[in-house]
Amino acid sequence: MEFWLSPWALRGLGCALLLGVSCSLVGVHLYLRRRSMMGDALSHAALPGVLVAWLLTGELAGWPMFIGALVAGLATVVLTAGASRLRRVHPDAAVALVFPVLFALGIIGISTVGKGAHLDLDCVLFGNLLGVTDASLWMSAMIVLVMVVGLGLGGRWLGWSAWDATHARLSGAPAGGADLAVLAAAAMVSVVALEAAGVVLTVAWLAIPAAVAHLLARSVRQMEVLAFGVAIGATSVGYVASLLSNTATSGVIVLMLGLTCVLVLMLTRIRTR
Repeated sequence: MEFWLSPWALRGLGCALLLGVSCSLVGVHLYLRRRSMMGDALSHAALPGVLVAWLLTGELAGWPMFIGALVAGLATVVLTAGASRLRRVHPDAAVALVFPVLFALGIIGISTVGKGAHLDLDCVLFGNLLGVTDASLWMSAMIVLVMVVGLGLGGRWLGWSAWDATHARLSGAPAGGADLAVLAAAAMVSVVALEAAGVVLTVAWLAIPAAVAHLLARSVRQMEVLAFGVAIGATSVGYVASLLSNTATSGVIVLMLGLTCVLVLMLTRIRTR
């Protein structure tokens, strides 16, 4: 049991909890806008940004990777928003139009000009929570602080525009700006979580806690609190279980999130009956 006090174990747990919190808070507002899978698109579309950052700096970690992936994520947000404003193009179709193209560009770049990057696609998908650095930990803490401050200042505006966008627009509130702010926050969170948690766990953090909270909450603020609790609980249990069983950390955490969702669905159905 000495590994519990090892620096790598504590760093991994701290990073997982911080990323789970930030993703779950942003995930609530993505869920209310029916864009939970936007995190998947942003994570995949960040690949060409990572490649460009490597070509310019020769680094595949730290701030160069963060800035490159963030630029690619913001470009995805802008392109998706522009495509969704076209006639006869639904928002989910706009996502499907944009992110496969950017992801394909990243794959082509890695197989041609980026052969020396040594970018592990398995790590992109599943992450490496047990190998996070102090820099990743501090970056995750910074993102949580930004998310909490942003929701504290604009949470009411974001919630209003999500529940009734038409009324918000008629009242003069910039509902379109709220959507872009949520998508930009999702891009930032997805980019930070990409290196440590991978695409699969990032999407689970964004979608599942919000879905569970929606089954129980009666307001946006309650959804945020419940999603926060679900992310903390499932991540902690999943992380400890993965260490005890010597299995993939991201996979076990996603499994715990899924089991939590199933349990809440069963309980709410029994309560309804």
